[in-house]
Amino acid sequence: MFAGAVTSIVQLLKAGTMLSRENSEVTLFTLLLANENRITIGESASLAWNQ
Repeated sequence: MFAGAVTSIVQLLKAGTMLSRENSEVTLFTLLLANENRITIGESASLAWNQ
């Protein structure tokens, strides 16, 4: 579930409006503050970015 959310956030970074890109950046940054999220975000974001 969490990985699916990261995929959606990355899609907004790639193709969203300026406001949605800014919000996506802040969301990912905030999630990365918790160490346990870093691996999941890294794996999910790399897969989503290459789609």
